Amino acid sequence: MNSPQLSSAPDGARIQYAASAVGRGRLALMAGACLFLIHGLTACRRHTDSATATGHHEEPVHFSPGQGLLLSRETWVHVGIELAPVTQRPVAANIKATAQVFREAIEASSASGTYRRGCAYASANVPAETAAECRPGGEVTVTKVDDPSLKFAGRILLVDRALQPATKTVEVVLELPDAKERLPIGAFVVATLGGSTTRPMLAVPRSALFKVGEEDFLYVKNGRYLLRVPVEVTAANAEWAGVSEGLYPGDRVAAKGVETLWLTELGKTQAGSHVD
Repeated sequence: MNSPQLSSAPDGARIQYAASAVGRGRLALMAGACLFLIHGLTACRRHTDSATATGHHEEPVHFSPGQGLLLSRETWVHVGIELAPVTQRPVAANIKATAQVFREAIEASSASGTYRRGCAYASANVPAETAAECRPGGEVTVTKVDDPSLKFAGRILLVDRALQPATKTVEVVLELPDAKERLPIGAFVVATLGGSTTRPMLAVPRSALFKVGEEDFLYVKNGRYLLRVPVEVTAANAEWAGVSEGLYPGDRVAAKGVETLWLTELGKTQAGSHVD
């Protein structure tokens, strides 16, 4: 079977580098505009506050590699930062994967009865830690990549762990009823696999996560700073994300305002100003 690789971009607000030079240029402009807006808002506040119109003013944003972003109290409020604790909880996973059809619905049922006429079958490679929450019989919904209006509901037929030692991935085979035969061999679909777990894991609000390239990040409270750290996401749904690496119990993370924090950090590093 041809088993396409997992598409690890979950739903939710997440910032990614654009693939093209034009996209990267636009991102740089957004970062610069975000930094300009923050400085402008805090400057206006200082000019209108007679109590602080004289004397030393706190810098709106300071960036130090290894420590992170240091925001003034005013900037913290303007950006709308809210912190949330890292907790231990079970996370019912909605796993996103890209799968490829390897058997059409028009084909006759197999002698073993594994494959049935009227159903298409697709295969996806899913990271082993994530696939641990997948079970045969679990519900799945898919959308055809080249025609997002076509959606199908099906089930997980089997979870094959033969590839796990070498690739750290697991093959998940999907059974998709397709009476109108709209899923030909080779077609790609984006699948949402419903998983469940009773195993507690380190969890953060889903809104705390954002993506840079192919990596997941969040901002962790680091003393007075907010430090961007990479994390390994093993399960996620609309509310919570389970994280296996990058966090510790007792950490506090930014649950709101993370997109603005990332654009601000990007603007600071590109501008090269106020950076230790």
